[in-house]
Amino acid sequence: MEHSQDITNRSKTQSVSDSLNKKTVQNMAIVLEDNRHASLLQRKANNTGLPDPQADVMGAKMLSRQKTMRPKTALNFRPVVQRVLNAQNVAAKGHQFLAAHEEERQLIFKANKLLQDFSEHDSPATFHAVSSKLTSIRDACYAQTNIQADLVQEYVDITDEAIRKTFLDTVLQKDSEALKPLFNQLINQTPLGDGVDAKYKKIFLSYVLQGMKFTAGEGRFKELMQLLGDRNIEINQLLIGPSAGLQNPERDNPLGEKTERRDKVADAELLAQHHNNLSEFIKAKATGDYTRTANPRTAEIGDATVNMERSQTLLPIYYGHTDTKDIQAFTSPMFAANHHELGHVVNKLKGMAGVSADKYRGEPILNQLTDEEEMHNISIDQHSDKALTDQMKLPERIAHGAMGGLDAASPALDRESMATDLTKWDTLTYNLTPDRKKNLELIKRIADANWSEHTKYGSKPSGVKKIMEKVTSINNKGLGMKKQFEEVRKIAIAAAAEKSSNRSVHTSDFYTILSQMNVDSSDGLTALEGKLNTLVANGKL
Repeated sequence: MEHSQDITNRSKTQSVSDSLNKKTVQNMAIVLEDNRHASLLQRKANNTGLPDPQADVMGAKMLSRQKTMRPKTALNFRPVVQRVLNAQNVAAKGHQFLAAHEEERQLIFKANKLLQDFSEHDSPATFHAVSSKLTSIRDACYAQTNIQADLVQEYVDITDEAIRKTFLDTVLQKDSEALKPLFNQLINQTPLGDGVDAKYKKIFLSYVLQGMKFTAGEGRFKELMQLLGDRNIEINQLLIGPSAGLQNPERDNPLGEKTERRDKVADAELLAQHHNNLSEFIKAKATGDYTRTANPRTAEIGDATVNMERSQTLLPIYYGHTDTKDIQAFTSPMFAANHHELGHVVNKLKGMAGVSADKYRGEPILNQLTDEEEMHNISIDQHSDKALTDQMKLPERIAHGAMGGLDAASPALDRESMATDLTKWDTLTYNLTPDRKKNLELIKRIADANWSEHTKYGSKPSGVKKIMEKVTSINNKGLGMKKQFEEVRKIAIAAAAEKSSNRSVHTSDFYTILSQMNVDSSDGLTALEGKLNTLVANGKL
């Protein structure tokens, strides 16, 4: 993501701290004023040795006032809690990190269930469920992020390497002997930019640590640290982020670009060969003759930078493929976005980033990729976004342009935009929805036909009735249609298994066709349509 840098010069945390300190001073400082009447102040001293009634009264009043003030002072006192990672609590705190990580995973699962429902059927009900719940899920995710970040800060603050190793072993659930020195190096080489709140560094480090729990994340981290050398990654902040790259892009970006220029004519031909299917184009690039020769001047590259998202309002919504090539809206934890951005740093330090002059601007369909750099980072690289989301069991993001969601500039979701995006990405890839809809309408027509000539007693077969009920209302999204096909298939299989001496050959053929149908490819849908039309002609349905 490209954003203009927006670095704040004031620390929100410090402002809160100052405010609390001021309140504490105000609560603890009890100023006792002499509010006695002037006549009492002018009285002569009592030298009689007898009790002074006025003194007793004033003493009682002062004692009463002190008793009244003490509880208030005690209630407003807030002792400072020291966060210390030590040998006694390190295992428990490691498990606390894991618990927050798991809670975030569960929250993402809930969000994706809502997004899946909308992807199956665009309706006021499914959109309301998404729009009304996604914001609170996002906020709960950031609460878990902050828990993990605070625990990482304790790791940073402790110097005992044995305690550090126990913490990393617990969090990563494996031996961290090789990873700990690299993580410590990253801590030492991530200075804060001018005026940047220290919390963004601990959040960044917590994202890196969460990513390291996965093979793709660990691989990318190791590659980054190998390439980084003595360079720094300066931590900065943006209102809308994250983003990452080289600290001096004007000077260093050309040094991080691969030496080959993109062959635009060859790309257009490859896309045409794959019938304008963007996903198949990307697969062809990944498996074909796609060379990336490193820039020989990478040693001259300076420091890198990571711009953390300042507002904590981002919840990305991606559009990707399921295993059956259906389009689904989905989200992922923020450490996955951090993984993506670090991929750009790695590609530039390797000297294999896409050439900036070779962007896909103005090229229909391919412009959704943005450039070769984004395509490589999302889909092709050994430690790509695809590699990470495969391990997380999430859909595969299609392209750089396949993204929307919530952020500081877009505080609410738009139903029409989301519905349009689902249709758009189906059209740009496998485009199964039109043929699926056509076949469901044909199944509905057959099931609704007059079956009296094909049954002994003239009534519609029970299996056909059940199929008709399932397709009375056809879903308006490809993923929902896929679900309807599966429900019809189950009914057909169950109906065919029931023995009946009254069943006609056309009824049996209908069940067989639906039991064996393939709706996950254009060829399968074309074959299904042909078989159904043959059944209509032969059975006069």
